[in-house]
Amino acid sequence: MHANTQIPKVIGYKRIAELSQDDNVWNHAPEWDHAARFFWNTVVNHRSVCIGGNSVREHFHPSDNFTSMLNDVQGPETCNTYNMLRLTKMLYQNSHNPNQTNEPDPNYVNYYERALYNHILASQEPDKGGFVYFTPMRPGHYRVYSQPETSMWCCVGSGLENHTKYGEFIYAYRKDTLYVNLFIPSQLTWKEQGIILTQETRFPDDGKVTLRIDEAPKKKRTLMIRIPEWANQSKGYSISINGKRKMFVMAKGNQYLPLSRKWKKGDVITFHLPMKVSVEQIPDKKDYYAFLYGPIVLAASTGTEHLDGLYADDSRGGHIAHGKQIPLQEVPMLIGNPDSICKSLQKEQNSRITFSYNGEVYPAQGKALELVPFFRLHNSRYAVYFRQASEEQFKAIQEEMKKEGVEHEWISFAHVPKEIILKHFPHIYERCLEEGYDLLKEPAPIVPAQHYFMGGVHVDRDSMTTMPNLYAAGETSCNGVHGKNRLASNSLLESLVFAKRAAIKIQNEEKGNKDHEFESNYHAACC
Repeated sequence: MHANTQIPKVIGYKRIAELSQDDNVWNHAPEWDHAARFFWNTVVNHRSVCIGGNSVREHFHPSDNFTSMLNDVQGPETCNTYNMLRLTKMLYQNSHNPNQTNEPDPNYVNYYERALYNHILASQEPDKGGFVYFTPMRPGHYRVYSQPETSMWCCVGSGLENHTKYGEFIYAYRKDTLYVNLFIPSQLTWKEQGIILTQETRFPDDGKVTLRIDEAPKKKRTLMIRIPEWANQSKGYSISINGKRKMFVMAKGNQYLPLSRKWKKGDVITFHLPMKVSVEQIPDKKDYYAFLYGPIVLAASTGTEHLDGLYADDSRGGHIAHGKQIPLQEVPMLIGNPDSICKSLQKEQNSRITFSYNGEVYPAQGKALELVPFFRLHNSRYAVYFRQASEEQFKAIQEEMKKEGVEHEWISFAHVPKEIILKHFPHIYERCLEEGYDLLKEPAPIVPAQHYFMGGVHVDRDSMTTMPNLYAAGETSCNGVHGKNRLASNSLLESLVFAKRAAIKIQNEEKGNKDHEFESNYHAACC
């Protein structure tokens, strides 16, 4: 399913809900609103990666299989996130925190912040200003940037808007209450309430935030300051108002801290957002993890070699990073459990966010891995997701390699018929030949790396598997590469044809009529 065809449709669902809510003749606003929120929840919580982006080759992949996200060079499309942020803003505006009806739903702000800093901000090259179409999540790959003379993609059009919109979600209001959602240097002029407020911060490099009242009415007003879930580490929270510290108790489930008083010109509110390192597993629970510092995704540079087409030409595929794909086993794998990996990342004493990874990695590196915010890493190959293996898993592999006296293990296809290798694994066979190994004649070397299921389920001509009474129809029965819920038209047709053959066979077997009736029925139906 083409992802960015669907997202604008759902923006339309929400718009219909807004326009029809006061219609006395045709009012289906709740249904349209529910559809929009259901879609948002499905995409954000089940189909998005750590940067807030979604899709591979512009399409949604199976929600329980992110293999293509890690393998493909055509990762999340920037336009998708542009539209997801539009939808998020619309849903936020009439949302409610289920734990506190006086607050908007914090899930919308949490996603907006995550996607804004880690996908949108990362999608423009800082030197020449080019925009990114695909942001590969494949470890060791790179992005391509547009050029004014060669590139006018959809992600250039939305990209021109993206980087003018950083200010539009920092603040919000409901009646006479002002909400501070994001921590970005800015000045707000709220003419209707006679308020001018200035926000000063170096976030995310520094967690200190200062709000200064430059103009205020002579009435009591409420500031609702967001305390994000990544910073909400205790029930108490300290804020200074005009230099006087005060502890506030955060109610369970609340993510906004209310400050109500008669504000006056010159009032200063200061608070700190405590950030910590966390690891986040890829959604399908494979052994791949990303590092975050607060809401900021960290990444490591993996080299600047073979960045073919770094600045796009005017070809049909100029927006795709067609350069050499570094084998995944050559990208550093982290050894240890998720907790120990998290503790191995140490913050450097710099004015800008920099971390060193001091844990064990494979292959061994000459120096500690350096991780920085992904939005600052450009013109380079990178790794956002890292393969993880426990010490026990890695030790077993090492012992086997030591016993053999090699730096790798061998895989043999001697028991696999030649026709199966050539028919089912042609790309693997060709790739091994390029490296000097003929799978038809000899084993091939392998090293620790993630293994993905790529085979199919054996069936006979009537779609019956080797298990009695179990049938498989469609691409599931022949090739798992595209995912079990691929909805290509040929897959649907194939499923219908083979499902009917299977049904006829089951019916005939129940009647004790094995083959003749089946053959005549099949030809009558399909030929």
